Amino acid sequence: MDWPVENLFEQLGAFAAGDARFARFAEALVAGDVLLDETVQRRLTTTMNEHLRTTGLELRQTGTVGGYPRFDNHSLALRRRDPRRPRGMGARPARGPDRSG
Repeated sequence: MDWPVENLFEQLGAFAAGDARFARFAEALVAGDVLLDETVQRRLTTTMNEHLRTTGLELRQTGTVGGYPRFDNHSLALRRRDPRRPRGMGARPARGPDRSG
């Protein structure tokens, strides 16, 4: 039976799992030792990412294991911040010299 990804996750109780457990579950679903066909592995990752991105996560290839791609979860929120700008330095207007007094 072919279920859409959301239905599969619902049936497996994935949405009720904690964040870390769900992340490991998602990574395990697309692992090379589970899916022995790289094309299927990549297709499932692409399909899952469509749904994961709405939660701020994404599966990205981080290497290979046994000749198959290895995918790990990454937060999209970290990508949005300009890495050259120190934390806490939002888009604030530049203040000129104090001209009071």
